[in-house]
Amino acid sequence: MALEWTRPFGALALLLPVFVWLFARRRARPVAIPIGTFRLWRAAPTASAKARPRGRTPLELWLLLLALALGAVALAGPRRTRDAERVGWRAVVDRSPSMYVPCDGTATRLDVAIEKLERAAAERGAGVVSWRDASEAGEHAERPAAWRTAPAAARTEPRWERFDEPDTVWVTDRAPELEPAFAGIVASGGAAVPLTVAARGTTALVWDGVQLSERPGAARAPRFHLEPGVPAPLADLVRAWALERGVEETPEPDGAALHIIAAPGSGAQATEVLLEHEGWRARARVVALAPPAPGTWSWLSHAGRSVVRARPGVLELAFTELDDPRGDPAFFGVSWSALLDRVAAPAPGVAPMEEFGAAGGSIVRAPRGGATERDGRRPLVFWLSAAATACAAASFLVRGARQLGH
Repeated sequence: MALEWTRPFGALALLLPVFVWLFARRRARPVAIPIGTFRLWRAAPTASAKARPRGRTPLELWLLLLALALGAVALAGPRRTRDAERVGWRAVVDRSPSMYVPCDGTATRLDVAIEKLERAAAERGAGVVSWRDASEAGEHAERPAAWRTAPAAARTEPRWERFDEPDTVWVTDRAPELEPAFAGIVASGGAAVPLTVAARGTTALVWDGVQLSERPGAARAPRFHLEPGVPAPLADLVRAWALERGVEETPEPDGAALHIIAAPGSGAQATEVLLEHEGWRARARVVALAPPAPGTWSWLSHAGRSVVRARPGVLELAFTELDDPRGDPAFFGVSWSALLDRVAAPAPGVAPMEEFGAAGGSIVRAPRGGATERDGRRPLVFWLSAAATACAAASFLVRGARQLGH
């Protein structure tokens, strides 16, 4: 088993116990005091060499020196390097739209990156032991079959800093801006390809690397579902927004790019309030909402209570009635239209702006090992730190007992 030192400069702390020992020896040296009766001592019998007491290093000092030495070694960060090969690699996969564009014939960038990952792991005798979507929680022992197709809702680029850990590999198409300290990188690379950047109805706006052009897109326009009970001022605005963007209304919420949930009606106690947001004002009757689903955020609140909540593809309302907005109606229209654009799920195949351009060349970089925690054993730093703490405590106990004995 080989060792890897993650903080080699920490070994300089090994000089500290040397300095402490030298300082202690200097203090233990007897002080010479001249006296005027030296001739009287000359007549006294000379003690043998064996009877003369020697300067001994006390036990508490040895324990303190050992604690300092162990702490210095722990500070240098020793780590077992063969554990990574035995435990295996964890793959964190980028599933943003650019990963599903062609890279090598019919293979996508994701296919190419995963092939490179599995080959690199096999060459190093590691293997891939778990798979994780960078945009979701939870790990999988096997790569899910659903990953062969792009997610229904477009994903953003991963926040790679959350996954900078030993034995972890970032699977993507281009080198991230963040340089990892521990994780490895496997990137497929790839040339620029035409990407759909927007859609209106069944017409797609395509960027080919040089210019934008309109092309026939999806066979079916995106849809929205408006539940009964949504107040008329907002319902009219949503339908105008949908008409402008080529989004069709559907009586069923399944498969809708936007689902607007009306406030609970019967049995709910409503409170009349004045809502103010982004330049518009309107009277409304507000009820309490159920606890939010994961990933929900509040867009409009009143007195610390959420009135409009949103999550990807879903808008939840807490008002059962809404009067016509006061003042310039443009503020009301612009504010709500921006929210609907933000919440509505993008059309299938639509990629965000950051997905443009070539991904560059391929990258294969192995992660740094040292996953001793995951195979049931604690890391070496833990044991060294524990031993240093025990020695320091024993040193103080011995010194305290010696002082009590005098």
